[in-house]
Amino acid sequence: MNTKDLKLLETIVRSHVTNSQQLKSLVHFSTRQITYSIKKINDELSLHGLSLIKRSNSGEWLYEANDLQKLLIYMNQAMVFKEGTIPEYINDDLAYSEIRRYSELLFILANPKKVTTQEIMAFIGISKNTARNDFSKIKKELPPDYTLIFDPQNGYMIESSMAKLHTLLLEVFNYLFERHATVNRFESLFSEEREFVSFFIHTYEQTFKLKFSDNSLTKLYYLIGLSLSSFKRRTKEQIDFSYDLQELDEFQMIRNCIDQHYQHAEIAIDYEWLTLLFLSFNTISNEFEILDSRIYQVIMEMITLFQSKSAIRISNKEELINRLMNHLRPAIYRIRYELPFEIDDLAEIVKENHEVSAVLNFVKESIVPLEAFLRKTIPETELYLISVYFCSELLNSSIIETHVRKKAIVVCSNGLIMANVMAKTLKEIFPDIQFVASSSVREMDKFVEDVDLIFSNQPLKSEIPLYIIQPIMNEEEKNRLRNRVLIDFSTNNISKETRNLTEIIRRYSAVQNEESLQTDIERFLINYANSLIYLDRQSKQEQKISFVELLVSEGIILVSTKQLTWQNAMELSCQPLLKEQVINQNYQTILMSQMADEEAYYFLNNRIAIPHSSPENGVIKGGCSLLISVDPIIFPGNRPIHFISPFAIGKKENYLLAINQLLQLSKDEEYQQEILLCTTEDEVRKKIKNFFKEEAICQ
Repeated sequence: MNTKDLKLLETIVRSHVTNSQQLKSLVHFSTRQITYSIKKINDELSLHGLSLIKRSNSGEWLYEANDLQKLLIYMNQAMVFKEGTIPEYINDDLAYSEIRRYSELLFILANPKKVTTQEIMAFIGISKNTARNDFSKIKKELPPDYTLIFDPQNGYMIESSMAKLHTLLLEVFNYLFERHATVNRFESLFSEEREFVSFFIHTYEQTFKLKFSDNSLTKLYYLIGLSLSSFKRRTKEQIDFSYDLQELDEFQMIRNCIDQHYQHAEIAIDYEWLTLLFLSFNTISNEFEILDSRIYQVIMEMITLFQSKSAIRISNKEELINRLMNHLRPAIYRIRYELPFEIDDLAEIVKENHEVSAVLNFVKESIVPLEAFLRKTIPETELYLISVYFCSELLNSSIIETHVRKKAIVVCSNGLIMANVMAKTLKEIFPDIQFVASSSVREMDKFVEDVDLIFSNQPLKSEIPLYIIQPIMNEEEKNRLRNRVLIDFSTNNISKETRNLTEIIRRYSAVQNEESLQTDIERFLINYANSLIYLDRQSKQEQKISFVELLVSEGIILVSTKQLTWQNAMELSCQPLLKEQVINQNYQTILMSQMADEEAYYFLNNRIAIPHSSPENGVIKGGCSLLISVDPIIFPGNRPIHFISPFAIGKKENYLLAINQLLQLSKDEEYQQEILLCTTEDEVRKKIKNFFKEEAICQ
């Protein structure tokens, strides 16, 4: 099996593929390529005594998912070098010219010795002509700040500043890692340091009471090893530089650890670079008390702005600040020193998840204090991650599961934030499963004794039923996953019912072929279970309701030409909601109390007020009203408001969608002015509908 076959096997397992058409849409292989790869996968399955992938008369694939997972785990483990040997299929990814050139570049950057053409040819496994062609392309593709040179005394080298060389090492490694290239081959460059690197990372985690995510841990292992390797080959003129990290506790710990257990890092910049690597990687847990008043103040200002822009009141600011401190501190170091950063599927998560997209708009409005502190624009990937984190915090307590039949954990190698995103999706697919925790691979042993099944983004060794999934799934993949899980967990019941039915039939008739009868009954029950699963899925899918849908279809619009006090206006706007039994009297009383506060956060920009409260305070059903006043209504805090929209929404997800839409309207004062010129409810309704149509087209 080569890398293509492994990728195809992984796709079948992760996406629960059941035919070649589904697979072609996911991997863009030809039918011939798929047939050839399936044959090689079957050969490997047969070699390990596992059941094969078979094709039914209808074209559907029949296979044991657990056997495919076992093979995937085995093949991934085979990627780890043992005693310097390389499995034959390992080098297959080097057939891709981009992967090969980046591998050659990393070999040059991190090599502790003189690098010759012959050494590169031997390490990568290429001819002299291929090596020459690759070096020629590398020279052209390197950014202007870097130069590939050949020095007879030192071999191939990359010339640039120390900071740029560090960044390039990180960027090249990230490129290979994120594209699932085989990075294990580079362990040979720091084979003598491997034990120290593992000890070094463990000591850091113990000292600062934190745990790195699985991906961060793997990346740190290689980057620290490769960095230590590169230190041995540094020339003297490259040392006049500092990251200004020498006052940090992390720097002191790293220097002491290296001085005691390692001898090759001799100058401050070595310690500083290793410190920066540790500081820039995300953790999955962190109990260390970070005493940085500047970052604390920045986060406080961000949360205050977020509340103001989103009209979301955060009840426990102190707790959120502490959580954000642990997340934003690595981001701050990455941004300050312009370190490359990417997480698989992050852009896709933001694009596909309406709630995260909504929060992203508020984060963009609230990020100014952080940009001012760093004197840099926040990169898009960091904005995405902050948005995912905020969204996860806001929606974390939105659903309380009841009548739970099974317990599950979500295991993710990309860290707790991504695990929480996966958990949210899984809760929507399986409302009857209790998800007791989100975990890293290293931490999952704490939970496995109490769970019935595991969902993970990578293969794991486990006796508990395991379902490998994509972090982002389309509707078809969600349905296939749900069907598979429910059928797996109903198999025992079906077998029991099959035996019971066979026994009943035997009492009243002569059974000619009991085995065939049981097979037919079991097939019937499975098909029946599938139909119930589909109906159950349809009945439990909740529609996401937007503000526009509420207002245009069911909302009450009032146009006032009178001068109103804010109390009169609030009572007037809430009256229709009381009459239609959208809210109760207690809800109105709470809204009045909230809006009396001069520091209330229930305003969007200059003209719009959106009074709202938690569903338990008196929401009967979803609904909203809109009061429009040509004359400004003065609210406490001297706020002149023209639009008041009290609304009642039961789910936080729907609330975020509604607020996000109102935010777009609040930014367009010209269009607001056009609405204020309307004299009837129908005119206003039409104007609002047209505005959001235009917004959708623009996006």
